[in-house]
Amino acid sequence: MAESNASQHMKHVKAISKSKYLSGLQCPKLLWRQVHQPGTMPAHSEATQAIFAQGHEVGELAQSLYPGGISIPWESTPAEKLALTQSALPELRPIYEATFSAKGAYAQVDVLVPDGDSWNIIEVKSTTSVKDVNLHDLSLQRYACESSGIQVGKTILCHLNNEYVRQGALDIHQLFTLADRTVEVQQLLPDVPERLRVLQQELASPTEPIVAIGPHCSDPYDCVLQSECWSYLPDHSVFDLYRGGTKAWASFP
Repeated sequence: MAESNASQHMKHVKAISKSKYLSGLQCPKLLWRQVHQPGTMPAHSEATQAIFAQGHEVGELAQSLYPGGISIPWESTPAEKLALTQSALPELRPIYEATFSAKGAYAQVDVLVPDGDSWNIIEVKSTTSVKDVNLHDLSLQRYACESSGIQVGKTILCHLNNEYVRQGALDIHQLFTLADRTVEVQQLLPDVPERLRVLQQELASPTEPIVAIGPHCSDPYDCVLQSECWSYLPDHSVFDLYRGGTKAWASFP
């Protein structure tokens, strides 16, 4: 019997990365477009690009919290990153951008730190607080690591300390706050395989999913497809009301 189009399409779907996992949780249409029609995605604004650049700079600064580590080159191919990570693990030193792929998940860990018989995952953010989306991010990383045979101890979010005031030389230990979110991440972990299965199933479709607009269009991030998806709305819709918020959605058919 000939394979269905969906089955054939599934063969070409790669493991889901952290960023695509979060896109899929926000909107399956966004994920499908990123994977299958990346050329149709709107370009990021200058403000968004500046945020990305800031995040990269903050990530490099955070590596100083765990000196003497091994850096996996960013420009390497995914296969090279996986191989280099496996080569670095026996040295029991911090690994920057450690990369793992298993059971449909692909994750690059900002800093992987040896801690006795296990490893701690450090996720670096240029924000000043912990958000739910960060916990989902960490849950996929932990799943990818543990599915690759790595024993994980803590999952830690490293974010900026908004109470730090620089006086003289930069104090890297005062600049960052380390928030242990192991308990919350472990609570999310059992749901990761099913979420991946659903996302892979949606990606296996040869056609773009139809998704109605909703609060998810700006939660946790403003979607780059919003102007396209919202283009059918009339001028001066209920969403233009000042501080309309949830009231606007409550009145939307």
